[in-house]
Formats: sequence, C-alpha cells, structure tokens
Amino acid sequence: MNRPLQVREVSGYISMLISRDAILRNILVTGEVTNFKNGRYLYFDLQDDEALIHCVCFFKNRAFDLPKNGDKIIVYGSFSTYQKGGVYQLIVSKIEMVGLGDKLKELEELKKKLALEGLFDKSRKKLLPSFPKRIGIITSFNGAVIHDFGNEICRRYPLVKIVAANASVQGINAAKEIKNALIELSKIDIDIIVICRGGGSVEDLSPFNDEFLVREIANSKIPIVT
Repeated sequence: MNRPLQVREVSGYISMLISRDAILRNILVTGEVTNFKNGRYLYFDLQDDEALIHCVCFFKNRAFDLPKNGDKIIVYGSFSTYQKGGVYQLIVSKIEMVGLGDKLKELEELKKKLALEGLFDKSRKKLLPSFPKRIGIITSFNGAVIHDFGNEICRRYPLVKIVAANASVQGINAAKEIKNALIELSKIDIDIIVICRGGGSVEDLSPFNDEFLVREIANSKIPIVT
C-alpha cells in the first residue's frame, strides 16, 4: 500500500504542474471585475457567466488605471498557486480597460427602469415604528445571523417578539425564497420586517438585486429594513 501523501506534497505537485504549463503562462484573460480590493496589492476576481478566477497584482507602480467592480477588462499574467490557502490565482502584470461589464450594465438598466416607475421615490418610504411589538426576520437558519440578531434583540429590547422565517440569503434560489418569506410574514400581524445576512462578495449579495424581490419589497404594506 502506498503511503499517504502530506497535504504540502500534493499542493506542491499541483503548483508545479500549473507553473510548468505553457498555456497558463503569459496569458490574456478577459472578464468582469468583482470583489476589488486596493491595499498593499490589488486583489480582485475576474468573472463571466459561468466561472470566476482569483487575481492579484503585486506591482506597486502600476502604469494603468485601477479597475473597479463592474469594469470589463483584459489582464495579462501567469497562473500560480497559493498553497497555504489551497487556491490557484492569476498573477497579473498588466490591465487593459474594455468598458462596462455586462452584469453591471444589466444592473444599471434595471435601476433606471425601476427608478422611472418611482419605486425608489422617498415618498414611498414608510416610517419605522419606534417601539415595535413584533419583528419579523428573514434570514438563513443555518447561518450565524439568526443567533446574532436574536442575542442583540434580547440584550437591547427584550420586550419584543421575534417571528423568524427561513430563507437562503445567497445562491440561485435566494431571491425566490426571500420573496416567499415576505409573502408569508405579510399575512401575520407584524410591525416591521428585517431581511438580513452577514457581509459577502458582490456575487453573494446579488440576489438582493432581483427585480421581482425589489417589487415585492416596494409593494409591502409593512416597513422593511435590509
């Protein structure tokens, strides 16, 4: 029987394969920027409709414009592995701006469409009750938020009653599940509804941009906080 390999051995072998692959060196890749972070180095993800690649740029003196989330760009670089994190990434040495990404275009068009219909008008905003008796919360029962929210409410406002509805807060089914939870809670005598989740990437938060969910929130007779 062969001896079991150490994690570092397997990771090192994968890293070697990637570093020696000619196709993955000095490569041009195009996609839409997301999760952009500008610190000591540039970190961002490059995505299209079906996949995502982690990118990092180590150059301090960059002779190109900094991209932002939603930009469509072409990057030049080589693939490497971050063995400690067990991920592969594209080490970028050059960035060329192409324009506005498809996903951001779609979002901007949706925002304009809904704004023209008046869904974002300040006159539509509902006053929040100062001392609600029943608060509805929509979140995932599998996450930490439900516990954090409950603990904070008990500490600061123990007289209130919480009515919780379970819904995915990320993924392809999230928008539909949140909408259904809103419909169910609207049938109950509730003073305010809170839709909440922890932080997250642009992709994690994308269900909250769903048109049908936005319309359900806009048509709600109950004040809603997200």
